[in-house]
Amino acid sequence: MTKKRVLVIDNEPASTRMVRLTLERCEAFEVREVNDPAHALTAAGVFRPDLILLDVEMPGLSGGDVARRLRAVPGLRKVPVVFMTSLLTEGEAAGPLYSEGSRVLAKPVTMAKLVDCVAGMLGALCSPAKIFQT
Repeated sequence: MTKKRVLVIDNEPASTRMVRLTLERCEAFEVREVNDPAHALTAAGVFRPDLILLDVEMPGLSGGDVARRLRAVPGLRKVPVVFMTSLLTEGEAAGPLYSEGSRVLAKPVTMAKLVDCVAGMLGALCSPAKIFQT
């Protein structure tokens, strides 16, 4: 089975680590973390993700800035982006706020909801119940 590649871009190392460890428990994903938005474009170019999880509010470059830069690169233009933000409520995040097929998850997001979103978008066989059972 070929693992789907997920790039997590967030300036909080604890957040990216938690997301990486959770998604890797599915055994359907290979996950890379970027904690400096200035390095996101280079990391995406090297890693070639199938999906990008992108924090909206970061120092230096916002998630919107990073997404615009990613979409300017032909090989990355069609990679789906899931924005994660504490600036919106869950109801607001469900609306059509971003173009080009991006989704928005309101923080704090449960790991079960995150796994469900990523697995659904990538067509991966990974249910939150499987990875959170004890």
